[in-house]
Amino acid sequence: MSNLKIVTGHYGSGKTEFCVNYAIQSAKINPTTLIDLDIVNPYFRSREQEALLSSKGVKVIGGSKGIEASDMPALPSSIYGQIDERFDTVIFDVGGDANGARALSRYSGLISKRDYDMYIVINANRPLTQTPEQAISYIDSIQAKSRLKINGLINSTHMLRETVAADIIKGYELCSRVQEATQIPIAFNVCPPFLNIGELEGIINKLFRIQLYMRPDWL
Repeated sequence: MSNLKIVTGHYGSGKTEFCVNYAIQSAKINPTTLIDLDIVNPYFRSREQEALLSSKGVKVIGGSKGIEASDMPALPSSIYGQIDERFDTVIFDVGGDANGARALSRYSGLISKRDYDMYIVINANRPLTQTPEQAISYIDSIQAKSRLKINGLINSTHMLRETVAADIIKGYELCSRVQEATQIPIAFNVCPPFLNIGELEGIINKLFRIQLYMRPDWL
């Protein structure tokens, strides 16, 4: 396990919700920095929760003076220092399309010189990742554009507040087939706070319970 975590995933996959939750959990045991490198989606970005994250002990890079969706060149120089960090936990929240992967590729030379965990968030209820073939094609595209290797799958199959256990099981089955085809292991199965985790115990392992920080109550 590396202290450098890179998380990518399509819009609506649950990527940023995972990043925010993971950062908050990580900060309980180790100094943690969350880098908002998502230049693709102007909504539901991790930097929007900077006040909450700071209150939980998480340092956020990519605020109003940092990364802007319309200003890709303005990436903070401090990111390079975070990649070299060997003791704190550093999490990259990366946009999940070609532009997001290209933003990450700026740092691929430095990242590839050290150990890292690069996760891809898969939501079996979202377009483009509903079949193993689609998910594998998506993985190949992100790896090619970012020039980095994905080494972990995150099953974040949900229907927002309508999520039921069957959704998570559906995503787990999809990710299991992707794992079998690619040898990329499942790292986490995301479970929202309102589900009875007992419905999944014994069926799915590596459950990661989250809170819904990124979605307003009306969504």
